[in-house]
Amino acid sequence: MKAVKPPSMRAWVEIQKAHDMLSLLVLDPDLRRRVIDCDKVDLMMASLDVLCWVLHHDHNQTFAVNLRDVEGLLADAGFKLEEVQ
Repeated sequence: MKAVKPPSMRAWVEIQKAHDMLSLLVLDPDLRRRVIDCDKVDLMMASLDVLCWVLHHDHNQTFAVNLRDVEGLLADAGFKLEEVQ
């Protein structure tokens, strides 16, 4: 399986802004109850976990752990990422 490099990546400031907005919504219980539909909280938390991983926030290792699990499951199934282009 080959990974394909995207044509460009978002600017650091956009990634940080998305992280900060999601953090505000997800981590403030009162705001979360008023603004987010209950069925979207887990999705937003998962998105925040990924952004923390991208930004190297060591306090949140959820996505890093999940990624290691995925890599292990894929390896067990015979898949290996051989090349990133």
